Amino acid sequence: MQYSTDHSKIYDDFMRDLRSDEYPTIWYPNEYNGESVICLGCSQHKGFISDKKQQELTQAWADYLSENTLPLKEVQVCTKLNQSVFDALCTQSSIESLRIKWFTGKDVSQIVRLKNLKKLFIESGLLIEDISAISMLKNLEVLILGETVKVEDYSCLSALSSLKVLGICAYQTHYDKKIKVKSTEFINVMNSLEYVDIQDTITEG
Repeated sequence: MQYSTDHSKIYDDFMRDLRSDEYPTIWYPNEYNGESVICLGCSQHKGFISDKKQQELTQAWADYLSENTLPLKEVQVCTKLNQSVFDALCTQSSIESLRIKWFTGKDVSQIVRLKNLKKLFIESGLLIEDISAISMLKNLEVLILGETVKVEDYSCLSALSSLKVLGICAYQTHYDKKIKVKSTEFINVMNSLEYVDIQDTITEG
């Protein structure tokens, strides 16, 4: 098992693997044409639509994702992702790779519906309070959690028997304090791990 001393490796390897330069950005539901690899721009349209239209559009995405089964494999959410759109996105069980730039919700429990998920990167999850649902993703191979400062117990992740890469880091907003972790002992029993980045963490006590 290798421990990281450089954030860029885990970040760049993940992004390159997801072919970020090939992602078409989909801003409106009616622009989606059956692509399996997309960048979802479901919010932060301020500047060219009104706040009211922004709220309507966000709800439109939540409805569209909830009501349709899409052939999605790799998804990046390049804008803020609220709770309702996150929950709706989790109905798309075909997703294998998911990168969320900025999750503004608290609850990730619906992620258990993404049974085929192999890669998960939440760059900023400042409000997330419980990650136990992630531990049920038995096919997960890469997990990077950024700025999950309200979570202190990560021991549930030891259940991820297929996990090869683990990162608990500060990425999106460059959180300038160490992320408190109750213990890192759980890492020692994760025999499938090949690469770990926990240099932004500090163990309690």
